Amino acid sequence: MLVIKIMNSFHVFLSYVPLILLIFILFQMKCLQRNYEKVPVKIQRICFGILATVALLPFILYHQNIDVRQLFMNAKQDRLQPIHESSKVKQISTILLYNAKHWEKAIWESYSNKSFWENCPFTCRITTDQKLYNESDAVIFVIDLLGGRTLPKKLPKQVWIFAQYESTNYLMKEIHSKFVTSSNLKNYNNKVNWTISYRRDSDFPFIHGSYSVRQNKFEDASLTKFKSFKKKNGTAWFVSHCGTSSKRENYVNLLRKHLSVHIYGACGKMKVPSNCPKSRELAIRECWGLAKSKCFDILDEKYLFYLSFENALCRDYVTEKGLHHVTQHNIIPVMRGSANYSLFNPPTSYIDTKDFSSPKQLAKYLHSIETDAKLQSQFQKWKREYVSSYPRENWRRNMCNICQRLNDPVKYMRVYNDIYKWIVTPNNQPGCWLPSDLH
Repeated sequence: MLVIKIMNSFHVFLSYVPLILLIFILFQMKCLQRNYEKVPVKIQRICFGILATVALLPFILYHQNIDVRQLFMNAKQDRLQPIHESSKVKQISTILLYNAKHWEKAIWESYSNKSFWENCPFTCRITTDQKLYNESDAVIFVIDLLGGRTLPKKLPKQVWIFAQYESTNYLMKEIHSKFVTSSNLKNYNNKVNWTISYRRDSDFPFIHGSYSVRQNKFEDASLTKFKSFKKKNGTAWFVSHCGTSSKRENYVNLLRKHLSVHIYGACGKMKVPSNCPKSRELAIRECWGLAKSKCFDILDEKYLFYLSFENALCRDYVTEKGLHHVTQHNIIPVMRGSANYSLFNPPTSYIDTKDFSSPKQLAKYLHSIETDAKLQSQFQKWKREYVSSYPRENWRRNMCNICQRLNDPVKYMRVYNDIYKWIVTPNNQPGCWLPSDLH
């Protein structure tokens, strides 16, 4: 501090050096002496020019945004100047996960703060401590978990983000959420700035997995187990949520009239493999790629098809069942939902029940694949071109994008006038549908 004060005083002195030099020159030229009238006309003109320059110099420097002291300083001295407001490094923004999902906490806690922000051009502070609400620049509320809770008062310049990971049908028709109602959500109109959702029209779409082009298409060692299906057959389904708005359980019952389906978990009679996680915490870590999973290894050993059926038929609603969670195995996923799967999955990487008029027709097609090796190979080509990644990377990417926006909130300013309408009837269209394929 003492050194900086001395340098600042020296800088003030330096700012007067030009004026002192000019006064000295004028005295030497007798411009400021009493016998000025005896000075030759030529010298008088030079004196007048110097005086005019002295008078105009401050205005020139001001309009050109030049600090006089910079003309007399070297780079080392300049670093000791006090930092001006315009050149301050922006304070790191704080993102509060107000009521984080269990898997969000697991992802965040598995990284150090430094490693979490790797490959992100911005760095923020993430916290789950609600006591830091008043210090938070952005607050993320997971509406799936709010129930009948009332949110705290929104602070000036604070960004509110509503996150929805469960389908709207699940929230409204299965658990009957007291938060996602027209009367309750109107309290938050013109307060919500950004959204996180499975829908592609949200500010930060969250996808349960993604695909990228392989760098070494024909040299990846992980492709060895995908060379053939080894004459496997049969269909498997892991499920614990038995009664759903999509009526997937009804569809499977119709399908089983024409096709054998082994159902593992609470909704079936097949015993869950012994290498499946015994605790919820471990199941979460395996699902999100934080721990190695062996639960689905049985798919590689025995089955040709896996039923990736969603619990709700909603716009863009695709979960890990049809993305990375299963496609990393040597299996053909059969998808049922209301999403356009071609926007999420590589070509010929799945079978869509919407392409068949009935469960019976689907069963007929699956039987034909079981006996046709050439047809089976069509569902393996994509593995040589693409590789799937765990959804945790998409969550990290969303946090990075939020952090970026917080560094320029004015540019990304937005507010939802009717948040209930956006959630339930986007663009005046239903966001979810009832099944129409149960026949």
